[in-house]
Amino acid sequence: MTTREQNFMSMTRSSANVFGKWSDLWTPIQRIRNEVDAMNVEIGKVDAASEQTTLETKGITEDKQNAREEALSAIVNIAKPTAVYAMDQNNMELSRQLNQSRGLLSGLAQNELLNTLTAIYNRVEGVKEHIADYGVTGERLQDAKTKLDNFATAIPLTRDAIVEKKTGNEIIAESVGNLRRILYRLDNLMKLFDGTEFYREYKNARIIVDLGARKKNSGETPQP
Repeated sequence: MTTREQNFMSMTRSSANVFGKWSDLWTPIQRIRNEVDAMNVEIGKVDAASEQTTLETKGITEDKQNAREEALSAIVNIAKPTAVYAMDQNNMELSRQLNQSRGLLSGLAQNELLNTLTAIYNRVEGVKEHIADYGVTGERLQDAKTKLDNFATAIPLTRDAIVEKKTGNEIIAESVGNLRRILYRLDNLMKLFDGTEFYREYKNARIIVDLGARKKNSGETPQP
């Protein structure tokens, strides 16, 4: 939620509280009841979407980066010794495929890196019966596979979190637009109570306060 939307929602909730306080005055008027009910529905939508958008994509991104680095290290650490085995077998093509620079691999985009690491792992796994004497044990292979799988799982999680956050922000923007129109109509309907304490409290609640700067605006008259 943007700062502007936060400021607007703070004002909207204050306005809703005023209606809650003076409900005995306006509830006999059906048209006001309709608008207040609609306002509360939209506030509920914003609250639900706000919970959705507070999902920390940063934490998920950090988890993905950690999984990436762990997979990269684990695969390189089994590939390099296996490259020595390939050289001993005079299989220079396999040695070349396995003797990958960690620095160059680090520069690959995530999907390309995943595909490359998977291909390297599969080549190492293909000669697993011959590389225990080179230090590439079954435990090391399993550890590398687990870390590779963790990296593969982390990639879509990051994308899903970003999509979820974007959807929540779109819902908030739509509800804020609806609330602006609702409050515009309520501003007109509230003229029925001009001169009353109820009306004065409503007008004061309708002043938008900048929650960041802690300063008051001159007030905002929502546009339909």
